[in-house]
Amino acid sequence: MRGTPPAGFNPLINDVRLWLFDGLVRFDTDMNPIPDLAESWEISADGLVYTFKLLQNVQFHDGTPMTADDVVFTADLTLEETINSPYRSKFIIDGQPVKWEKVDDFTVAATLPKPSGAFLAKTSRADEIFFCILPKHLLEGVTDMTTADFNQNPIGTGPFKFVSYETDQQVVTAAHDVYHHGKPGLKEVVRLNFPSEQAALAALQSGEIDTAGLRESGNVKAAEGDSNLKVNRYDSNWIFAARFNMTNPILADLAVRQAFSYAIDRESLIKAAVSPTATLGNSPISIGWGASPNVTTFGFDPEKAKSLLTEAGWLGDKSREKDGQKLSVAMTLYPDYAAPELAAGMQQFLKDVGIELTLNQLEYATFQTEVFENRKFDIALDWQGFGVDPDIASRWTTATGTTGSYIDNPAGYSNPEVDAALAAAGTALTQEERAEYLWKAQDLITADAPCVWLYLWQAQIATGPNVGGLGLPGTTADMDNTGIFREPWLLTSTRK
Repeated sequence: MRGTPPAGFNPLINDVRLWLFDGLVRFDTDMNPIPDLAESWEISADGLVYTFKLLQNVQFHDGTPMTADDVVFTADLTLEETINSPYRSKFIIDGQPVKWEKVDDFTVAATLPKPSGAFLAKTSRADEIFFCILPKHLLEGVTDMTTADFNQNPIGTGPFKFVSYETDQQVVTAAHDVYHHGKPGLKEVVRLNFPSEQAALAALQSGEIDTAGLRESGNVKAAEGDSNLKVNRYDSNWIFAARFNMTNPILADLAVRQAFSYAIDRESLIKAAVSPTATLGNSPISIGWGASPNVTTFGFDPEKAKSLLTEAGWLGDKSREKDGQKLSVAMTLYPDYAAPELAAGMQQFLKDVGIELTLNQLEYATFQTEVFENRKFDIALDWQGFGVDPDIASRWTTATGTTGSYIDNPAGYSNPEVDAALAAAGTALTQEERAEYLWKAQDLITADAPCVWLYLWQAQIATGPNVGGLGLPGTTADMDNTGIFREPWLLTSTRK
């Protein structure tokens, strides 16, 4: 397999996607929670107490049984401020921490400061969450988690156990034969680091490796043209969008924002700039039970765009002005995910209706500083989304308009009705009730035209003839952000 090894393998402080760890729950193909290390759970009538019954046959890779002590220990570490885990916020609700307690050796209880419809999802090890149960017997007493020996010699409960790591070369893992979902079908998984995607494709075509993730359209086309390979695709709930800074006086006008969306032939643009298979998105939630069918959409209608601009007082043809000010804004972007090509295409479409769009391309680190910390942008071209649970509150509520993270609201979007709907969704106790409020929030957000919505993140994973046991069709409810490997213990190989 192709993949870039992380600097350390501690999921408390790093994004670790090696099938080494498990959470309490996982997800089915419709993104509903199902048992993982927890065989069952109960939620109190007031929605404040979640009681998890743990499986009693789970072993860490060193043979030590996993118990409630390990779960509570992991939760406490995640919440420890001195560790500064990037996942700490998952267990902070309304400014207060979730309290975890051991009930007996195989039962734990989590008490929430207030009800949270998204809480159960946060006990999984899915993408963007990574609540991975750690071994208390190995980490108890470690004073500096960033330098722990565990980081280079991880022990988990997952379907594969760590064997070795060669810097910038490969990570080797082997089957955890007593895995609680069943003995893995693969004896070994080797993740190789290649200098380029093209090199990885060449290795796949030669039979050196069995699967590779592809992004570049030329490589995807080459893989599709190879009779020995299959390209597997799935869309996710991450959407690339041009988001308007609502503090910009020009863009604060709804009519101007609507004109942007009408002026751009989004469908043709993403097919040309990204991929012929790219899927157009229209909302913060595009897939699954949380996606509203009633969102406001904007088709390609340049005449409608011109009319809106004229009605808003922006007059002219090739160039528009209002009260002596030229209709000109800048788009901030970084050189990845076809952003330069998308920006250039939007620039031309907007020019055709009299809007001048200048481009400000930055390296990603500088982009993060300028957009999320300094908020110095007119329009920012970037991703927004989530892993498995459609909790979009941090990106769309007024309260997060002053914080400086990529999961927040640097554009200063504010709609009290959206705030109320997302707050209600956050405390709803049933999926049906959450969906009702999430749908309302999306309908309101899209009517406000706060973005030019572009395309959904599409995983494209090429596999060779040796691989079997894939989870097809691919789904965003996966363990490794790779869709077709949702249950990696079921994978098989005919490789000798």
